[in-house]
Amino acid sequence: MSAPSNPHDPHPEHGHMPHHFAEAAPLHDPVDEWHDHSHDAQPQHAHGDVQDSRLVLAVGIALAAVILGSVLAVFGFYTHYNTQRMAEREHTTAKELPKLAPSPTDETRKLKSDALLVLERGGPVQMPTEKEGVMKTITISPIDKAMDEVARGYASTSTHKTAQGN
Repeated sequence: MSAPSNPHDPHPEHGHMPHHFAEAAPLHDPVDEWHDHSHDAQPQHAHGDVQDSRLVLAVGIALAAVILGSVLAVFGFYTHYNTQRMAEREHTTAKELPKLAPSPTDETRKLKSDALLVLERGGPVQMPTEKEGVMKTITISPIDKAMDEVARGYASTSTHKTAQGN
């Protein structure tokens, strides 16, 4: 029994089979020159066998080396350029110093150095008060002298207590 015919089927001669069932190329398309050869002709190479794999590998490695070299060259020039720019910015002469704002690191070093000198030598120090903008002067004793006074104070207190205890 044959299957009911489909009015939209472009191949009505295959009415006994469902549409596109067991369809083969010779039924629909003529054989092209690439695939059509006689039994005497030598077999043709598959498309993947045409290229020399060593040549393809060598070209791939060469391209990777060119890309890697380009990246390294750009990185090197970029680093060199930025290093030179930063060195030029940091290089100052005595004439340029008044024009430039002092670095926070340099200011901190100077303040710490001054504070250590005051502790070592002693002297007056300006201290802020509770009122905004008002400063008071405090005189600091040299650190060696201050340590000696504290030690004498403790020594006299302990001898005074032992004298009272006896």
